Amino acid sequence: MYDAYENVVSQTNTSPLSYDRVQRLLKEQAFLGITESEYTGGGHGEGSYRVHRLLRSPEVVVEALDRE
Repeated sequence: MYDAYENVVSQTNTSPLSYDRVQRLLKEQAFLGITESEYTGGGHGEGSYRVHRLLRSPEVVVEALDRE
């Protein structure tokens, strides 16, 4: 997710937020019910990671952001 974020930021000629800041923002969005966050523990040697999903259509999210 962070790699995709960095690609978008590079197209807008702005500076990216740190990885930690993006993770905090994603957790906040999950708390607000905009996204869903699921922790996946892969077991020994498999690694673990967090999966984030939008709970609403991207169009609704963009529309809400445009209003602010």
